[in-house]
Amino acid sequence: MGGRSSTFKERIKGIDDLLKELEKKQKKKDYTVLDLGDHTQEVELDSTYRNKIRLQNRNYMVCKSMDEVDKDIRRVTLNQIMNLSHKYNNLTHGYLDEQQVKIRSYKINDINLKTQKKSPNYTTIACWSKSSNQICLNQRRSKNIDDIVKTVDYSQSTGHFMKTDAGTQDKYVITHEFGHFLEECIVQRRLQTKDYTQEERDRAVLTITEEICNIARNKYKASNNDLRQMSRYGYNDAYEWFSELFTSTVLSSNKSPMQNAMNEFLKKENINASSSNKL
Repeated sequence: MGGRSSTFKERIKGIDDLLKELEKKQKKKDYTVLDLGDHTQEVELDSTYRNKIRLQNRNYMVCKSMDEVDKDIRRVTLNQIMNLSHKYNNLTHGYLDEQQVKIRSYKINDINLKTQKKSPNYTTIACWSKSSNQICLNQRRSKNIDDIVKTVDYSQSTGHFMKTDAGTQDKYVITHEFGHFLEECIVQRRLQTKDYTQEERDRAVLTITEEICNIARNKYKASNNDLRQMSRYGYNDAYEWFSELFTSTVLSSNKSPMQNAMNEFLKKENINASSSNKL
């Protein structure tokens, strides 16, 4: 009788093991973009509403479909995007000034999905291309703010999501999606082009993962066990690893070595971006 196969966490004995496992996962991924319709036809919300949330000087378009979202969910979502966009302004602007982020909502069902067999379990999904970014709320999975909090709270209790401070569950998913956007900005700034291959993008993301781990090891004395402190969702690939670590860093007051390393990494990237905003 054969023994039970080791889990992802058990196989990680150091940074090299982590990178190998994440790279292996990425090679199996299907990056087909979700078919969400013609976003170019969707109009922006009234400018006074946009100004009210202070996104008027940012490269964000709050689409009319957000009117259909529960008002508490809309408030939490847009306020968190505003706060994060202000905090990481240098990273998300400059080289990407011509690139707009559309914040919109859909009633997504199984028929619309191109990348997975089941409809999304959670509230927000991100759809990326080289010329357009979208942060989309799934209305079928976000009836009200209590639903989101319960879903995230349960996912955290089972280890599917990272643990964060009490009272932050309503911001978890939108922070995770902003993490994807932030990493995409860093990748494009480093590659200095939008004309890259998926392989080049994957390699850049794995390099970012390695840099964060090295900071954790060298500056914050992270152990192998610290490297394994990741949600199950974060082990999907290096993209989810970054967003899950980013989310737990933003929403946790007591920082782990890995979260301190993420902060250190972003601080360094922010300084580099501020001095090269016109690449």
